[in-house]
Amino acid sequence: MAVIAVAWVVTVAIDLGGVPSSFHSTSGFMMPGMANMAKTKVVHSWSIRWPVASQLPLWLLMCVAMMGPAAIAGMRHTALRSYRWRRTRAMAEFFMAYLAVWVIYGFVALSGASLFSLRSSWRTIGVVLAVASIWQTTVFKRRSLRNCHRSVCLPARGWSAEIGSLKFGFRHGISCLGSCWCLMFVMIVAPGNMLLWMVPLSGTSTVERLSEKPRRTTEFSALIAGVAAICALAIAIRQSG
Repeated sequence: MAVIAVAWVVTVAIDLGGVPSSFHSTSGFMMPGMANMAKTKVVHSWSIRWPVASQLPLWLLMCVAMMGPAAIAGMRHTALRSYRWRRTRAMAEFFMAYLAVWVIYGFVALSGASLFSLRSSWRTIGVVLAVASIWQTTVFKRRSLRNCHRSVCLPARGWSAEIGSLKFGFRHGISCLGSCWCLMFVMIVAPGNMLLWMVPLSGTSTVERLSEKPRRTTEFSALIAGVAAICALAIAIRQSG
């Protein structure tokens, strides 16, 4: 929990300009409402302006902040299935393997965005939100979300216990990736203030993971993403006209 809290604090500091950051978007606008959004010239987001290698630290920071809460249940299971003297290490192993999945995904996604020169425009974000809305309703999304709720028996001691914690973290990360990859891709092309995207997206993934009836949350988030996609595409059409 402390690591996740620190990640949020650092992210807020970066996004509000509290520390020098080469990751910052140069758009420099706050988005108080859709009316003001339409008047703002959108330029490249943080993920397009810098080489992939330099983007990964911020991507990792965002993953800890956004996806960390969704991993708490898995870390708790790992702790309860481990001896007290190795609980901290077991949770660290779980979390490192979990984050490794997201770092690999981030490298691939950021490389793809750089390769195809994706621009942080309303058209791009509209298309990404539309894909996210559709994905939220698919059987693959539901299957991945169910897998996020599954636990495994962990070995008690020895190298098998260490490997077991790593495998469980990696498996948990794969399930969460299958569930939330489209929501996290929004962060790669999102224009403007990171926090305005991070907070709702993180809240959605966390509620889905912790809710006893996640399907309602998924359907609601699909609806919101669909409406946001329509609004973004409408702004794109208006600007091009």
